[in-house]
Amino acid sequence: MSVEYKDYYKILGVDRSASKEDIKKAYRTLSRKYHPDVNKEAGAEDKFKDVQEAYDVLGDETKRKKYDRLGADWKHGQSFRPEDFEGFNIHFGQGGGGGQRMHFGGSGFSDFFDAIFGGMGGMGGMGGRQAGADPFGGQYSPRGRQGKGRDVEAEYELSIEDLYAGGTHNLQLQSQEGPKNISFTIKPGLKHGSKIKLKGKGLSGPGGVKGDLFLKIALKPHRWFTPDGFDLRVKVPVAPWEAALGGKVEVPTPEGNVRMTLKPGTVSGRKLKLEGKGLPRTGDRHGDLIAEIEVTVPEKLSGKEKELYEKLKNASEFKPREWSK
Repeated sequence: MSVEYKDYYKILGVDRSASKEDIKKAYRTLSRKYHPDVNKEAGAEDKFKDVQEAYDVLGDETKRKKYDRLGADWKHGQSFRPEDFEGFNIHFGQGGGGGQRMHFGGSGFSDFFDAIFGGMGGMGGMGGRQAGADPFGGQYSPRGRQGKGRDVEAEYELSIEDLYAGGTHNLQLQSQEGPKNISFTIKPGLKHGSKIKLKGKGLSGPGGVKGDLFLKIALKPHRWFTPDGFDLRVKVPVAPWEAALGGKVEVPTPEGNVRMTLKPGTVSGRKLKLEGKGLPRTGDRHGDLIAEIEVTVPEKLSGKEKELYEKLKNASEFKPREWSK
C-alpha cells in the first residue's frame, strides 16, 4: 500500500532535532496564520489542516518516534524493522512458578529478534525461519563477526528482597527443542543497573561459538524503600506528639522492623541513618538505611482530639511563622 509522504517537520518549518517547545511555538504561529477565519486566501484552509496534522504527530512523543522511524507508513507499520521493537518487554516463564519480565534494548534486541525470526523484512514472511526457533542456537550468523557468537543484553527485574536474600534464580526460555533453563546466582554487590554476565548464553555464530548474555538488573518499585546505590531511603510518618516529645518509633528494614529513637523537637524532613540496613555490598558489608521523618496529622479529629488540640493551641507560645517586613 502506497502512502503519500508528508514531511511534518517541513510543514512546521522546524529541524528534525527541534524541541517539543519549538514545535509547539511553530504550530501556534502557523495555525494563527492559516486559520480559515483569518486567512481567506486560496489554499489557506488546506495548509491549516496540514499544520494541525503535523502537530498532532510531532507534538506527541510516541507518534513522533514512530513517524521518525517509519515515515509515510507510520500509521500502518508497513516498514517493519526489528529495531522498532527495542524497549519492548518480553515475559518468560521462571522456574518455581510465576513469571519474570525481561526488557531488551539497543542493538542487542534487533540481533535477538533476527535470531528468532531470521531477519524478517516487512510484515510478510519469516525469512526462512520458523517462529519459536532456538534463540541461542541454530544457523544464525551474526553480522560482522564471522565464526563468533553475538552478545545480548537484557533487563532483568528483581525485588529489593531478591537482592537482599541472594541465592540462585532460574530463567526458562522456550525453544523448538523445548524449554531451556538458565541458572544464575544473585551475589552481594549488585544494585540497580548492575550487570550479570552469563558466559556462552548469547547468540550462536556459524561455527557454533556462542556469545554472552548480560542481564542488567532493574529493581522493582517497592512499597516503602527507594534504592540509592546500595543505600535505601524510606519515609517515616510520625504523629505531632512523637515529633514534639521524642520517643521510639518503628522503622521497616529488609530484615524486619527496628525501633529508632526520635529526639524531642524532631521536624519534618530530618534524616536519620541506620547503618548497615541497606543492600548487601561485597565483603559482608551493607549500605545504610536513610529514614526521612514526615510529621503527619489526623485527617479527621474525634471530639476529644479536637478539644485537646484547642487546649494546646491556647496554652502554647510556639510561633511557627514569623514573617519579617
